Amino acid sequence: MEVLKGTNWTDHNYQMPLIIADHGYDVADPAWKSNDEKYTFEEYVQGKVAFYQDVTFIAQYKELAYVTIQYSITGKDGKPIVDEEGNVLSVGKLSLETEQVNPVIGQPAGSKVVFDNANDDYVFAYWLTPNQQKVYDFEIMPTQKDHVWVSETYKAVFLPDENHNGKPDENEVLSMYYDANGGVGSVIDEMTYHVKDQVLIKDNAFTHPKENVIFIGWSKQPLTVILADGKAPQEMLQPKDSFIIMETTTLYAVWAMDENGNHIPDYQESLSMNYDANGGSGSVIDEMTYHVKDQVLIKDNAFTHPKENVIFIGWSKQPLTVIPTDGKAPQEMLQPKESFTIMETTTLYAVWAMDENGNQIPDYQESLSMNYDANGGSGSVIDETTYHVKDQVLVKDNDFTYPKENVIFIGWSKQPLTVIPTDGKAPQEMLQPKDSFTIMETTTLYAVWAMDENGNHIPDYQEERFTVTFIAGEHGKLLGTTTYKNYLVKSAIHDAQHYKEPTPVAEDGYVFDKWVIVDKDGHALLEVAEPGAYVIHGDTIVKAVFAKDDNHDGIPDEREEKLRVNFVVAEHGALEGTTQYNEVLANTKLKNVIDYQTPKPKGAAGYTFDKWIVKTVSNKEGIEIKDPSEYTITENTVFYAYFAKDEHGTDPIHPDHGDGIPDKYQVEVNYEVKNGTLIGTRKTYVTLYDENNEPSQTGNGQLTALQIPLAIADKGYDQSSLQWYPVWPEAGMKIKEKMTFKAKFETADYQLIIRYVDEDGNRVAEDYQTKIAYLNRYEITSPHVDTYVLENENDHIITGSMDAEDKEIVVHYTKDIHGTNPKHPDKGDGIPDKYQVAVHYEAEHGTVAFDRVYVTLRDEEGNYTIHGSGKLRVDQIPTATADEGYEQESASWVNKKPTSI
Repeated sequence: MEVLKGTNWTDHNYQMPLIIADHGYDVADPAWKSNDEKYTFEEYVQGKVAFYQDVTFIAQYKELAYVTIQYSITGKDGKPIVDEEGNVLSVGKLSLETEQVNPVIGQPAGSKVVFDNANDDYVFAYWLTPNQQKVYDFEIMPTQKDHVWVSETYKAVFLPDENHNGKPDENEVLSMYYDANGGVGSVIDEMTYHVKDQVLIKDNAFTHPKENVIFIGWSKQPLTVILADGKAPQEMLQPKDSFIIMETTTLYAVWAMDENGNHIPDYQESLSMNYDANGGSGSVIDEMTYHVKDQVLIKDNAFTHPKENVIFIGWSKQPLTVIPTDGKAPQEMLQPKESFTIMETTTLYAVWAMDENGNQIPDYQESLSMNYDANGGSGSVIDETTYHVKDQVLVKDNDFTYPKENVIFIGWSKQPLTVIPTDGKAPQEMLQPKDSFTIMETTTLYAVWAMDENGNHIPDYQEERFTVTFIAGEHGKLLGTTTYKNYLVKSAIHDAQHYKEPTPVAEDGYVFDKWVIVDKDGHALLEVAEPGAYVIHGDTIVKAVFAKDDNHDGIPDEREEKLRVNFVVAEHGALEGTTQYNEVLANTKLKNVIDYQTPKPKGAAGYTFDKWIVKTVSNKEGIEIKDPSEYTITENTVFYAYFAKDEHGTDPIHPDHGDGIPDKYQVEVNYEVKNGTLIGTRKTYVTLYDENNEPSQTGNGQLTALQIPLAIADKGYDQSSLQWYPVWPEAGMKIKEKMTFKAKFETADYQLIIRYVDEDGNRVAEDYQTKIAYLNRYEITSPHVDTYVLENENDHIITGSMDAEDKEIVVHYTKDIHGTNPKHPDKGDGIPDKYQVAVHYEAEHGTVAFDRVYVTLRDEEGNYTIHGSGKLRVDQIPTATADEGYEQESASWVNKKPTSI
């Protein structure tokens, strides 16, 4: 270019050409050099020197050094991602892991593409630059916008994606919803969750609009109402349960039918149909399993009653006594082949009724009448009373008359008889007015007529008269009238007017034995069972005979059979003591037998005495009794001692030791705990007793205080949150069947405090305080503090698990008021000041572009250190310019020339 001689640069505002460096080079500082040995380029362009001769300005270049850019895959903490055993996981791939970059012109620019994930549980989140900036582009070109002067590492951060939706779990906010699924009401969870949070399931507050429909749990699928013959749904959750949430979730109320209103879902109830002989014997079995509201076809009766003249008339849901002759028909009785709707396990009891006349019709359904027949006479005798089988009938007086003279009424007969002539005989089984008899069927009494030729109102055939005398033999006496006169020949003793058989009374140790007809000398002629029925043929003496009765059973000893009694073991035991008694009088209680003692049952190992069963020839099935000594012997008898398993007991310390009570009368009670420990028993047994306080398989038992363990919460769980399911076990609680009580503790919340202090322990920011559930993870970002930087860059995000009751973490900050930027040396650069030293510049007879910079010290591995060494960067070395009157080329540095090498 041409300039006017004598002018200077500033007079014409000359422009220098643009310098473009070759690849691998950059423009030096200063960029131009003059070939004038007297004046420098700076003096010319600053207008200090005028142009008086040709001058050449030479562009200055310098060779560029390359820096290394590395790319790596890390987790959020900037470290490789490892599994539980410390092995590095492969979660993704990079197209390039290292490259050489020109720090000034940024060549090559770089293009780092994250390949597809290699692990479905992680997903790419962002790039983390050396200055901790996050870049969310899938590709990063770090040198495209920024000059890179030193070797750096760019990190591709992968974060967990455990629900595999392509989003980092930490960025997701999940919700929990509850659906009434046909019901009404509201259940709301206002909590906000993250992936893998624990969700505590809410109690149900919905109701179903239909009757007999109950809530039974929650399901992740909407289900229809479960019917009685349905099945339990899979994977159903219950209130107070917890689960790990992976995505926004809706739980649907699960409803089930409960037709019988017992708060147990019908599908869980298996009902049975039982038949009870109700005093009878035999077997009627229904092996079907029913559900609520099933139709039951009632079985035929196969039971029999041990008593005669008792018949089966139907089934009842209540045990009824045998319906007597004068009883009433039971209410709501069911018949074989009928059907009904079953709502619960049901027992039908056989209903029995008396049938004294054996016509297969229950006596209570039969109405009998009493009729009177004149039997050739005339007139009327009417009985309007309605009778039942075995009622007592009071015989009516006669109101009939006979049409012929000298014929009189002498009684009633159940058969029509002809008129009894003078030489006739008294009819058999004749009844008299005011007599009574037991009616068994509708009956007609016929008037009995006899000849009375002399008109004295005595039947001619009775005209001869005799005397009957009753006397007492030894060891007794008679009470009442003992002499009756005016008997007609062949008349019965009880035919006498006002006749009443005298009562025999025996001395102590004796009993009335029999009536005997004796002659006048006292010799026995005939034994009679019923003296009143004896037909006399002349004067008659009736003697009461008394006999020995040592066992006081009202039967003469000489008439009683001598019986044998044996005691035997059914199995699994032995008897101690006398086991056989001979010569036992019939109708004698065993306790009255001389020297009797009930033998003592002793069980074999693992067995104990259960019961006595007494068996006889007439009762081979046997009956259970409590005390053999109170049993009355009526025939040869065998008492069987039955023993039962006794491997358990009610002692909570030794539940598997027998306690002398058969196991079949005891039910097992178990205890379980979640998130805690049980102190005491985990298993015990409770004995069931009936209303008479006797062990019974269908009775009730009670828990004792010693049978209930103490539940202690595990570390990290709240003792006060203890809940027992299905109910709290308490001393005195009634137990009817095997039960399991489950204790559960909820997670405890602990205090976390993070303190932020400087190197002297002084607080630099407000403490962070929060409560976190035990073992839950936390992730807290440390605050930015002006003029401070974290002592440890890994403390930028504090992570961990709440594994202690109270936890305090101290985060250390250090001063950062200086930086390596020469333009802003008093502005922090994210590196602690203690790792940096100041470099000062001064110029004598000149000036420097800046007078101070800071250099970071590092050890041999490149880590920050107080005792390491640092290097000046090119931009940290100032330009020194000579004052006017001083040569620029004469510049020299004291000590050592600053360099970037």
